[in-house]
Amino acid sequence: MFTLKDESFYIDYLRFRIRWIRSMPKTAGYEVKPMRMPYTLFWLVMSGTMDVMIEGERRQAAAGDLIVFRPNTLFGLPPQADCQPSLRYLSLCADLKIGNLDLVTLYRLPVVTFVAFAGDLERFVSMWSACLEAFDRLGELMTGTEPAEDGAAVPRHTHLVRTDISIRFLGLQGLLYQWLQQFLTIVSDRLPADPLRLEERVMQACGYVQHRLGGALSLRELADSVHLSPSHLSHLFLQNLGMPPMEYVRQTRLQKAKTLLIDSGCTIKEIADQVGFGEQSQLSRAFRQAEGMSPLQYRQAFQNASIL
Repeated sequence: MFTLKDESFYIDYLRFRIRWIRSMPKTAGYEVKPMRMPYTLFWLVMSGTMDVMIEGERRQAAAGDLIVFRPNTLFGLPPQADCQPSLRYLSLCADLKIGNLDLVTLYRLPVVTFVAFAGDLERFVSMWSACLEAFDRLGELMTGTEPAEDGAAVPRHTHLVRTDISIRFLGLQGLLYQWLQQFLTIVSDRLPADPLRLEERVMQACGYVQHRLGGALSLRELADSVHLSPSHLSHLFLQNLGMPPMEYVRQTRLQKAKTLLIDSGCTIKEIADQVGFGEQSQLSRAFRQAEGMSPLQYRQAFQNASIL
């Protein structure tokens, strides 16, 4: 009989971390300033039409269109002057990983896919709606008043593991993986026919970077961590990820900085320390080169992420 062994790649194959699920009705004049999300954003247009700017290219989406914004894709919505009153789309934002690599980027998923078959669309909308309901119910539970233990305050740095939240969370996770299965089925004819080939030592080096992001990292250290020469590791990175190892380090530092700017109250200096830039000025300089704005401006831009 089949046993899934610990050394199997599939044990740690996929991580699905949800950020939000929303139903978004919109009216004329609605717009989103150009921005780059550090997460993957999915929109399914339910009714009406919308104009979308993706990396400077104007695209139009209508009911039945599934839009996928890869992490760090520049996108925005110009003012929807001709927006129908009935414009509505479903929104799901998540972090999707195969190991430490982004799933959507690896699969080169299409930006816009029309869900051609009515049955597929109906099932997908039903699953998305079930996820939305489960997400909202979890949110209500997590933002409600937490029960105190014998009336005593919860000590600082202590996490409460609540059975009711755990049950709701696991239910949501189960639905999300069904959602992802349906999504990949819908776009399967536009995915590579051949299996993805992921070099194990590249993935190990990527994991090494993730766990040591706050410290100094060199090409020699990365190569030593997977018992390769620097030149061989560089060759494998270029072959598998299309970039040198130290470019991967730079992009990973910036990616982590973005998530901390959005999700935490850490100061810019604290974030610079956590992601290995050392000095706040180094982070600010690298951030301006990559995003065209300062870390603080980026944080302020995402204070209105609820519009997505």
